[in-house]
This record gives sequence, structure tokens and C-alpha cells, in this order.
Amino acid sequence: MVDPDAFTTFEAAGWEEKAAAYEGAFAPLTSEMIEPLLDAASVGAGTRVLDVATGPGHVAGHASRRGARAVGVDIAQAMVELARELHPGLDFRQADAQALPFEDACFDAVVGNFAILHLGHPERAVAEFVRTIVPGGALALTVWDLPVRMRIVGVLVEAVHEVGATPPEDLPAGPDFFRFSADDEFDALLRDGGLQQRRVETIAFTHHMRTADGIWDGLTGATVRMSALVMAQPEGTRQRIREAFDRRLEDYRTADGFELPVSVKLASGRKPALHGIASTRTGSKRRPAMATTTTTMPTLSDDQLVELLPLIEESDSVELKLTVPELHHRSTARVLGLDPLEGQIRQVVFFDTPKLALEKKGVVVRARRIQGKADDSVVKLRPVVPHELPESLRSSPDFRVEVDALPGGFVCSGTLKRALPPDAVTKVLTGKRPVRKLFSKEQRAFFAEHAPEGIELDDLAVLGPIYLIKGRVTPKELGRRLVAELWFYPDGSRVLELSTRCATHEAFQVAAEGRAFLTAKGVDLSGEQQTKTRKALGYFARNLADEAG
Repeated sequence: MVDPDAFTTFEAAGWEEKAAAYEGAFAPLTSEMIEPLLDAASVGAGTRVLDVATGPGHVAGHASRRGARAVGVDIAQAMVELARELHPGLDFRQADAQALPFEDACFDAVVGNFAILHLGHPERAVAEFVRTIVPGGALALTVWDLPVRMRIVGVLVEAVHEVGATPPEDLPAGPDFFRFSADDEFDALLRDGGLQQRRVETIAFTHHMRTADGIWDGLTGATVRMSALVMAQPEGTRQRIREAFDRRLEDYRTADGFELPVSVKLASGRKPALHGIASTRTGSKRRPAMATTTTTMPTLSDDQLVELLPLIEESDSVELKLTVPELHHRSTARVLGLDPLEGQIRQVVFFDTPKLALEKKGVVVRARRIQGKADDSVVKLRPVVPHELPESLRSSPDFRVEVDALPGGFVCSGTLKRALPPDAVTKVLTGKRPVRKLFSKEQRAFFAEHAPEGIELDDLAVLGPIYLIKGRVTPKELGRRLVAELWFYPDGSRVLELSTRCATHEAFQVAAEGRAFLTAKGVDLSGEQQTKTRKALGYFARNLADEAG
């Protein structure tokens, strides 16, 4: 039987001892979710945000760099002291997330990165989070997905199960560690807490770790519940667990270590606004749209709006995009504070027939290498009508339906994505592996369903690669992240695209605020809108034709 209070006491004592070890072993992994977590809670300049179970304080640190006013709390004093050391000048306090020492409605947002799964009373904690949020404010939480998809944890969980190890008698029974890995359970937690506009999404990526010993030592030395379970076993049992662990880990070995699939559940929602009025702080101190304009942005017709509204309602997200005329690239980068030396280099390669048969059918196939991160591959179909897509596809954690909206037009697309080992794309480009190896079974089936009959993945020509620099900036005046991608085409031309992703319910407000912000900065909104992909496909297809002729 679960004893929530005994479990909370056990966790608190454990983290007092594990603070430094956790920072060394797991901070690089859990930090991958900080930006999506803050985005889900619309944390920006001026946002009053509470980071619960702050640990080493990295979420609060990132929020502060966005211009937010962040407070971090943790039940373990050792964690609080570590957070203060790593992030001097920020406000960190010792407090129980299940009994917060704050007044009602004093934060615009509350976030918890892998917090809720360590709490004995998760429902009580959510009630406390909601109590401290202003009407219209946001809550965002993350948990690990099931072991079959979260393999860093999964390899050890399965090894323990294989050996038949049982918890020691003095280990307090806690809530199911993977309870909120189920979307319906996570949604119910927020629903029962009174939140609206709820969303549960799955974010998958891969994480590189150098040695089996490092992974083992992290799981058994830098955690509380798992460490207590494994290390309390007799020496012989521990050895059998380690052998089973090492055997499973071999499935993920690469030339320089291990590339382990990671999957995370991110849940978010909003506290109902008073009298039905939406909060004006949905991501920071947002300013009303300005009426004055210096350039004319193409607008949508009434018929386009009628078509667009249901697409947005049925989609997972909206990405607002703007192509800046090449003459204004330098001035735009300057006024937005974009530094190319802080950008991330990416290499993109497309796959199609020399006559672009896929592109004509609305199918885009591409792979990507990303500086400092794992490779990935995508099969995309556009346009799509969301409600016409099969439920099995919509429910896939790797599939997203998104509306891309740009001045004067829009398109709704369905994207199936796969994370890849760091050298996967290079092996294909150098002829060491066939194209199909970049794509999962699910992606291959999606491709086969929508590609022209008779065309296989291994039949496709390589179109590319092309290079780009991706930068991010969060202007205080805008209060949300703006992404800039500068694509360099082999003929010397460039495309600069500005974009921001938002929830479907806030698309029109974000669009108005973004237009006002860019206009005030003097960014030209009237240029011809180019799609990066179409321009790249056209260029490389012409090259193939010239070579063949």
C-alpha cells in the first residue's frame, strides 16, 4: 500500500544526498526539455514563473534568460544550495511542492521538469500549483514516457524485472512511477485540477552517453527510488541485474558510446480566466497590436479564412512564418539582435525523383544533420485535412499536424519524424547505406501510401545537401521566442525565414503581435514569400537535368 507521506520523506532525504551526483549524471538529459517546457507555459519577458522541484535550478535559469522573473523551490536544501551556486542572483527557496509557501494567484506560470513523478500527493501538488497561478495563467509539467520508449530508464527497469528483484522492505511504496506516461492519466491530473485548454504531447529524441559504466552509475547513484531498489539487493542479484542491463544496452551501441532513445510526456493547461475573459499574460507582458505600419503585408481573403479556421482548430500547432527580402537580411538580423556565431549549423538533404514526382504529389522526404544533436528524418504530406487522417496516424507520438501560415497564404501538413544516430545521414550520403535505412517502418508505410505508384525510397535521387544557420532570440518587446533560419543556396542566393510556433487557440493573437513587433522594428513585411524547400528542390532538380543533358 502506498504511504504518500512516508514516500515524500524518503524522496526528500534521498535528494539531500544525491544533489551533486544528479547534476553530473542527469542535468544534460533533463535540460533537453527546458525550452519546450517554458514554451508550453508561454514563459517570456516579464512572466512571473515558479519552477517546482527546481533541482540544480536550470529551468529557472533559462526562464531568467528569457527575461522572466523566476523563483525556484525544492524540498532538498542541498539542491537549493546547488541551484544558488550555479545561478547566483536568482531566488531559490526550500519548500514542499505539495504545500507551497506562496499567496494565491501570485505567478503567471508554474512549471515542473520531471517533478510530479517524485511526489507522494500529485493531485495535492497540482491543486497547489493552480492555487498560486493567476486566472488565465499556465501550468506545464513533464514526466518520462514508458520504459519501452524511454530506454535510458527502460534498460534498467527490464533488467530488474528479468532478474526478479523485489523492493527491500524498508523502501516506502510510492505512486506508480509511470502513471502519467499515459496521456489520459496526465490529462486527467490537469483536468481534475480545474485546468482548461489542456494538451499532452510526446517529445522524442536520442541522447548520447559515452560508457555503460556511466549510464549504470547515473541510474544507481544519482537517483533515489531506482537507486534504493537496485543497491539494496544482495551482491549476486546486483551482478545479475548489471549483466542483463549490459546485454540490453548493446542494442544502442555506436562507434563512440551509446545512442539511447528518449521519450517524454509534456502536459500543459490554463487556469480559467475570470468572467470568461482571457488572460493578457499568456506568455509575458504582451502589448496590444500597433495600428501603424510602414509596409503592406499580404492578407488572407474571406474565403481563405473560412478554409483556415477549421484547419487550425483540428491541428496540433501553428507556425507563423515570414520570408525577409534578401536586401534586408543584414538590417533585420541587426534590429532583432541575431548573432550568427550563436547559431546552430544544419545540413539538409532532400530525396525526390529528378522530375520532382514526390513534390508534385505533395510528399516531401528529407533528412537532416544538426550541430551538437542527433540526425533526424522526415516524411511530410501537404496539404492534409486533419479529420481525414487515420486515428492510428494521429495518435502516433512521432506524427504532428501543423498549419504553416505566411502572409497571404497557408498550408496544413502532416509530418512523421524519426530521430537518428549522429552518423546516419553521412552513411547514406557516402553510399554506405541505402536511403530507406533513414526511415522507420512507420515512415516507410506512410511514404508508400502517398508516393506515386512504383516509386521506392531507394529509387530517389539525392537533392543536396544544403546548409543553413538557425538562430533563436526572445525579444523583450515580443515576449516569445522567434526563430531565424538563413539558408545558403549553392548559386549564392539566400533565404531568411522568421518564424514562431504557437498553440492553435492563440494563432491570431500571436500573428497580430508579431506583425506589430516586426513593423515597429522596421522589418519589411511586403516581400515575395518563398518556401525554402521548394526553392531547394527546384535548384537541385535543375542541376540533375543539366548533368543528364
